[in-house]
Amino acid sequence: MTVAWSAWAQALTTRPMKGMLTGPVTVQKWSFVRDDQPLAETTLQLAPALRDEVRDLEAAACIPVGRLWVNPDCGSKTRDWPETRAALAKMVQAARAARARLG
Repeated sequence: MTVAWSAWAQALTTRPMKGMLTGPVTVQKWSFVRDDQPLAETTLQLAPALRDEVRDLEAAACIPVGRLWVNPDCGSKTRDWPETRAALAKMVQAARAARARLG
């Protein structure tokens, strides 16, 4: 769905677009998740779907990958500090791993 809407929006302008994808924690929070495994594992299972969406957007050339970001949800507005700090640490770890893979 993101690719189709992004391609439509890009067709309306000659200016380069920016894009934002909902992060895996937010997707997990908005979903009916499995209760037979830890939430962290379920959240990590969403990563390949986000990766595929980024690849689809890149292949469609409607949003340059350098202008696309994933909107993180560390829960800083709704959770206490220890839980927020843990979420931020996981986001930093994931960003470092992604950068290492991408070069």
